Amino acid sequence: MNYLAHIYLSGNHDDLKIGNFIADFIKPKDVHQLPFNQQKGVELHQKIDRFTDTHLEVRKVRELFFDEFRHYSAVLVDVIFDHYLARNWNFYHSVELPKYAQLFYSLLENQKDQLPNQVQRIIPYLIDGDWLSNYAHLQGLEMILKQMNNRTKNTTSLHVSISTLKTHDSFIAQQFQVFFAELIAYCNQEIQQMNLTQVN
Repeated sequence: MNYLAHIYLSGNHDDLKIGNFIADFIKPKDVHQLPFNQQKGVELHQKIDRFTDTHLEVRKVRELFFDEFRHYSAVLVDVIFDHYLARNWNFYHSVELPKYAQLFYSLLENQKDQLPNQVQRIIPYLIDGDWLSNYAHLQGLEMILKQMNNRTKNTTSLHVSISTLKTHDSFIAQQFQVFFAELIAYCNQEIQQMNLTQVN
């Protein structure tokens, strides 16, 4: 799962959202320096990744993209699944996605100085491109994938995956729905077992 799903799966806990969001940008040796709830967010992120990587429905979708994108197919499907979450957002959350996104952007900006430098550098791109809302539209998804190409020094053409997505849209949507329902239940259980120091 990518940014939107990791944030959503943190529930209403702000520090959990922050930790979940920054997990891929922080070195393991630095995690203990984070506030306790953010450490738990990093832990939740890692559990989400493990759950996702071993899930049958996810593997079925990755197979659609593997021949063309090889090891990038895993990253690609993470982003594509954010598209299906955003596209069906009103089914999963009562707050409209544009407002939800703006609330998270404000949270990031308020804590920007305390976040890792690598995270601080991507925040303007995330906000200016309104990534969280743009996941909902194919044009926005294509823009995000093109920006990801830049991060791989243009050795990939991830945006051309849109064609495969369109061809297999119904199948991917079905696999996502089954997988994400199980992931939500898993994350809710994990959060309940965390000894969080505060509820935001």
